Amino acid sequence: MTDDHGDDNIKKEVLKTTDKIRDIEFRLINDVSTLKEMSTDSQNYRSKDINMLKLILCSGLYPQVAIADEFNNYKRDCDQFFHTKVYWKFSFHSR
Repeated sequence: MTDDHGDDNIKKEVLKTTDKIRDIEFRLINDVSTLKEMSTDSQNYRSKDINMLKLILCSGLYPQVAIADEFNNYKRDCDQFFHTKVYWKFSFHSR
């Protein structure tokens, strides 16, 4: 008979150790001070720049994105619609 609780603890410890190893590898490969400089420089982006980046990312994911219908607030969950490039009205629930 195996101890499931003990196995869970071992798995958690292995994950923690793996995360620590990845952190060490990352620090060895990258210059942390340069990354800090880059992160402070990136904070200078304007809202317009951030919105453009969001637009570019979403357009690349568009075939997998569904936009919620504007009137979904007034509908039950099973009656809500979503719009995609292919389907004008798409429902996740079959009737």
